[in-house]
Amino acid sequence: MGIHGAAIGTLIANLTGLVVLVFYCRFSRNVPLRLDLRKMMLVNGDILKNYLKVALPCVVSAIVFASAVAIQTVIFGHLSSDALAASGVAGTFFQYVKMIPVGASSAAGVHVGKTVGSGKLRKLRQMVHSLQAIFLVVGCTSCVILLALRYPVLSLYKLTDTAYSYALTQMTIQAFIAIGMSFQMPEQMGIIRAGGDTRYSMISDIVYSWIVVIPMGLVGCFVLGWPFWAMVLWLNMDQILKCFTVTHKVSTYSWIRNLAGAETAKDVNGL
Repeated sequence: MGIHGAAIGTLIANLTGLVVLVFYCRFSRNVPLRLDLRKMMLVNGDILKNYLKVALPCVVSAIVFASAVAIQTVIFGHLSSDALAASGVAGTFFQYVKMIPVGASSAAGVHVGKTVGSGKLRKLRQMVHSLQAIFLVVGCTSCVILLALRYPVLSLYKLTDTAYSYALTQMTIQAFIAIGMSFQMPEQMGIIRAGGDTRYSMISDIVYSWIVVIPMGLVGCFVLGWPFWAMVLWLNMDQILKCFTVTHKVSTYSWIRNLAGAETAKDVNGL
């Protein structure tokens, strides 16, 4: 069925997930807040306002990310058909490995959000330092996985010699980029965003994607004629640059938002 089959399969998978989730929330005894459609129709204005204040920056960040990926595809497509094919192969595999730091972000977010929400912030400094060490280990692990599986993954595809060389180059570069990505992404999403500051993540994504990486990437592609490896390196450079600014932001503890009557960031910095 080709692309139509992929679309139908994606729709069926998401609908199945929705049905399972609704059934679980409605009938499972392990869920503290059971799904009640009647109560869902009752909207609290204050809660809605607070939710939108936190949620809208997250939506903008997602849109910024998706649009940046689309522009990157355009850039690789302009280089050559071999570059586009290589980017598709290497990029798809990179997305699979990317699920490791995404999972680390979600796990960190649970602990940080719970701690900030409970007001027990005296443990937060030690927790943040421990999480940063874990993120670094996750990054090194992701790098090793990418390097180890480059050749087995590429052997599954029929590529021209040029496309194969491009894909191998991109996977090698992204293996080391994964270290920075696996460090800054959980910091930004699992610590800063989970602590209540979703606005910073939005600003960070906009600046690095649409002010730093994408404009220079377009210049490098259409004006300067950069080679493939340089384009791959630059278009992923935001994952490295963010490490410095995001780590600084984490160290200030200014990302703590007193949404549940918790202590302030000053209390944490004073520990």
